[in-house]
Amino acid sequence: MSAVIAPGPAHRRPVRVGRNRLAATAVLLALAAVVFGLRLAARPPSPVSQPPLPHTTPMPASPAIEAAWGIRFSALILGADRGMLDVRYQVVDPAKSGRIHGGSTNNPDPQAAVKNLPSFIRESDGQRILPGSAMMHFEHFHFQTEALGNTYSILYGNSGGLLHVGDKVTIVMTDGLRLAHVTVSS
Repeated sequence: MSAVIAPGPAHRRPVRVGRNRLAATAVLLALAAVVFGLRLAARPPSPVSQPPLPHTTPMPASPAIEAAWGIRFSALILGADRGMLDVRYQVVDPAKSGRIHGGSTNNPDPQAAVKNLPSFIRESDGQRILPGSAMMHFEHFHFQTEALGNTYSILYGNSGGLLHVGDKVTIVMTDGLRLAHVTVSS
């Protein structure tokens, strides 16, 4: 019988990385990190990473409406994919603020409430949103006394997309008092 002896593993010399090569690799990695950091810092910000700036236009005031109606309009906001106008007001005199929804919390009359709601005239062409477009008056018919400083909403339908963000509107109360140059916001 003959035996075959396989040759053993060749003796390998350990590979030694020179100090210069190691230093060069470290410098290249550091340089790559610096370049990556500079490119990242110079990149314009992503629109997703920053929230949009709020569109704020000061709301005009009407001392006459505040005195007669006990309310101060605080915002006209288009919502529900621009299909609704959210009219917000703040109570400045609870004894008079009930007037905007019929004037009686003991025996509210829906027809009287609609008749007392304001109209909105687009200043650019005179087109109107009338009280009959009102869809909901928050706190309406809840038999609650409106509290001083609280804000309430009335929702109107924006029929046919009449109003757009940025439009100037005049609010007309049923007694003829007006608040002009109100900007519709989103």
